[in-house]
Amino acid sequence: MRKSSPIILLLLLASLTNAQTPLERFVNHPALKHASVGVSVVDMENGRSIVSYDAEKSLTPASTMKLVTTATALETLGDNYRYKTHVALDADDPSRVLVLGSGDPTLGSDAFGESRDAFFVNCAGALKKALPDDKEYSVYVVDDLFGYDGVSPGWTWIDMGNYYAAGDYGISIFDNSYRLFFNTAGTNGCPRILRTEPEIKGLTFQNSLSLNTTGRDNGYIYGAPFSYDREVRGDCTTGVDWLLKMR
Repeated sequence: MRKSSPIILLLLLASLTNAQTPLERFVNHPALKHASVGVSVVDMENGRSIVSYDAEKSLTPASTMKLVTTATALETLGDNYRYKTHVALDADDPSRVLVLGSGDPTLGSDAFGESRDAFFVNCAGALKKALPDDKEYSVYVVDDLFGYDGVSPGWTWIDMGNYYAAGDYGISIFDNSYRLFFNTAGTNGCPRILRTEPEIKGLTFQNSLSLNTTGRDNGYIYGAPFSYDREVRGDCTTGVDWLLKMR
């Protein structure tokens, strides 16, 4: 047995040398054949690199950035922080009702079980009780907390019109998104746009969407922030009323 130990040891070392690490197996996976991959895991206490692969490559981080923004919010604001959207009368003009945004990203959000309109219904009820009903009032939304750029000028065109690239503003309602409904009951041609929810006056679409029979929805809306002109491209499945949630 002792004579065979060196041979067994050499075989073990050879297998370890030739084996791929989990990181190598990940970046060499066939599904990532045409992908750009960069990995950097760093010890935050001492800055030591734990594992990396093309760590200096410039990549669009996509949804992984949510980890950074979430961690920053938790550290800066705390886990019990609550946004407050204030409704008040303008001191210079008591006939103007001001809605003062605080950057709340959840105002009228579908993420909660309550009605999407709860904020507006509750505010309207409170104002009706507090204000004389023999006067007319106008509503002004103050949403310049972060300025009016909304999105970075470096964002890609295909992202800016879609829900996962919603802008950052003082006031964002309904997840800063709208729903675009199509009639896809036909088998040929372009699916017809039915409506948006909520209705947005002045919003127009150049519809270049086509139909497919794959059962997959690959539609995208192109458009710049604050523009009322949109173009719908890509394809969607047939036989159903299709819902596309876009910014």
